[in-house]
Amino acid sequence: MKTSSKSLFFLIQALSKEEKRYVLRTAIHYRKGGKNILMQLFKAMEHMPLENYDEKKLGQKIPNLSVRKNELYETILTSLANRETENQAIVMLGKLRWAGMLHYRKLFPEALSVLSEVEDWAREQNQLYIEGVILQYKAFFANTGLYKNHNINFSGIGDSMVRNAQKILHITEIYRQYVEVAKITRISFLLRSAEEVQRVNDLLQSPVYEKDLSDLPVSSRCFMHLSRYYLYKLKGEYEQAFSAAENCWKLMQDGTVNFSKRRPQEYLIGFVAYLAACLDSKRLDECKKWLPEMRKLWLNNYHGHAVVGGKYYSLWLACHYLDAKKHYIVAVTDEVMQFHAKHEAILEEGGEGRGLKYLLMLSYFQQKDLINAWDYCRMILNSSATASRRELYDCTRLVFLFILFESGKFDELEYQCRQLTGFIRKKNGKEYLLERILLKHLTGIHGKANLRKERRTMMINLSKDLQSLSIGENHCAKQLLHCFDFINYAREKAKISPAMR
Repeated sequence: MKTSSKSLFFLIQALSKEEKRYVLRTAIHYRKGGKNILMQLFKAMEHMPLENYDEKKLGQKIPNLSVRKNELYETILTSLANRETENQAIVMLGKLRWAGMLHYRKLFPEALSVLSEVEDWAREQNQLYIEGVILQYKAFFANTGLYKNHNINFSGIGDSMVRNAQKILHITEIYRQYVEVAKITRISFLLRSAEEVQRVNDLLQSPVYEKDLSDLPVSSRCFMHLSRYYLYKLKGEYEQAFSAAENCWKLMQDGTVNFSKRRPQEYLIGFVAYLAACLDSKRLDECKKWLPEMRKLWLNNYHGHAVVGGKYYSLWLACHYLDAKKHYIVAVTDEVMQFHAKHEAILEEGGEGRGLKYLLMLSYFQQKDLINAWDYCRMILNSSATASRRELYDCTRLVFLFILFESGKFDELEYQCRQLTGFIRKKNGKEYLLERILLKHLTGIHGKANLRKERRTMMINLSKDLQSLSIGENHCAKQLLHCFDFINYAREKAKISPAMR
């Protein structure tokens, strides 16, 4: 197996303190008669920032670096597998091997006793996959004809296998649906074309959501709710999205399965989705309630993992941005900025970088710190337009127009308007309707920039057009207006009273 440097680095960084101690103590122990090369490599990778990773420099200290990387990677994984004695599912799968060995030695009652123990546990824990494996063992045992003298009834095995297969098929459909949704959301939450909207509608109307879930494992039900959450979020239906995310979070919190320990990755996905849904639906108090727990989870379970830290800081800054209004705490923005600067390379690799830069841009813009807002805006616009979170790139391009407006850079504003006009000229009008409305009001503003009355009139007309657009069925406009509140910005600039709205 060829191991990339980044794979090894991310594996080491993902280990908790206890896991690192366990791996170093049990698997990468000092060898007699010389230095432990794997220990040296582990320590070097543990304390080396990814952005400063130097393969050649490391190779000077570690002979046969490529071989050692493979050895260390496999050693860590083997050590972690041996440590998983608390994972009851792994223990039970091991006991099934005992049943097979006992059966091979014709110790039939003993083999059946082990099989029954595992079967009772699997039914109690609703472990369908393990139940399926047990049924295969039973079928094999029955087919050998060796239980004739033990008065064991295997007549129901076939029916049980069919029922179990149907449940597993349902679970497979749920995960397949989740993967399809993940492919869309990994790129963007922006639905530009009618074809994209139709695809999401088709997924949302899938029969997988209509089947009974009561006899399925909690994990499968969680992922079913998560896929519905993402689909509703894609359509800009944030109340329905929150309801789906809340259902997932409640399942994770009901005590049936200790997700934070037994299924940590699923727990993290559900946690982040629930907090994001709270923000999307403006349930800030609920988000503030759980954010300290998210920070604790990051520091205790994912210490040193920059991507998880990036998720936390994105949620924290977004909550503060939505709640701050005129009482902005500059220290919050500064802490997030320092975290981003320290881990920028890793965050870009994990896809969290664009989200943090976008939130920092909005935060500085809200604070009237136009220099920093400009800097983060340029960082996003200088990156790939087709990278993940494409909707943030498209929204940044529009917010940039208002940063130029606020900065008084009207020549640059006119140039950017012409550039954007040229880009969308050949596009479908409905797909870029928000951009067309903004350009209609901002193009040619240079000559009117110093006329307060005309500028106010422009903002009044802009807010009216945007308000009309927001109540329509344009999914793309809904998402962009959600990413930045262009309507409220225009109203505040025009100082429109509630009566005028």
